[in-house]
Amino acid sequence: MTGSTARRQLTTAPWRSGAWLCSTVLITLFTLGTIGCSSGGGDAVSDAAEVFDTQGISLPSEVSAVSSKSDGESPSSVMSLLNPQLYRLMAVDDLAAESDYNTVPVRKFVEIKALEVFDILSEVFDGVRQTHYEDHVGDGWYKAMVAFKDSGGDGSNQTNMQEWYVRSRMFDDDGTMRNNVQLKIVENDGPGGQPQVIRVETDITDAPTTNDDGSLADMGTWEIRALFGESGDGHFHATASVLESGASRVTLEETFVEDMEGQEMTVGTRALIIRS
Repeated sequence: MTGSTARRQLTTAPWRSGAWLCSTVLITLFTLGTIGCSSGGGDAVSDAAEVFDTQGISLPSEVSAVSSKSDGESPSSVMSLLNPQLYRLMAVDDLAAESDYNTVPVRKFVEIKALEVFDILSEVFDGVRQTHYEDHVGDGWYKAMVAFKDSGGDGSNQTNMQEWYVRSRMFDDDGTMRNNVQLKIVENDGPGGQPQVIRVETDITDAPTTNDDGSLADMGTWEIRALFGESGDGHFHATASVLESGASRVTLEETFVEDMEGQEMTVGTRALIIRS
């Protein structure tokens, strides 16, 4: 996750307001004027008791827009709706229950351009996972070499080796376990080609729930905050929570300073998914 990633991400996001999707996903994207940023990425201040000799809490691997609820449709019923004549010829109801046709999990895929703004989260999850923070709770600061995948606005993908300095701690917040992960990322090619340090702080309280077929039932509960550079002019903030209805709510906001015809403007992206 870099300042340059944020800039490229902005150029690829579709700048239109909300659209309803069949999986009960609401996307809202809009430009930002000059807004303030809360600080983050520094040492966590907490009155909670620190817990040692425990395993960390997992983050999801992606942000999925596919509904976790079953449509109640078997593979045979889907086929009969798509092509009734072909369905009768194949007589799929005559296939054995243990046949591949009836046992292979049915997976649904959704391709929605508006969701590309959330691709950065998959890249962040992959990078954080490479630090093995779950296995180093309470071990203090350590260095991890991370192969970070950086998606460019032109559709290209680059993988850069980066030094990530990591500290993973567990806290007991009145019975709720919280995995606090702090990161200091050295980016050698920052704005103007100058090195910069990106400070990231992540709090994870609930790991994502997965279905039997490996799909995500929910996104878990977590918050990621990041500041770019010493001045902190750019920031990144993402959250996930599970609503009372069982739906997952994921928010994302990223801002940075852009030079527009000689005038510095704070611009960025905001997005929201509510996934049933």
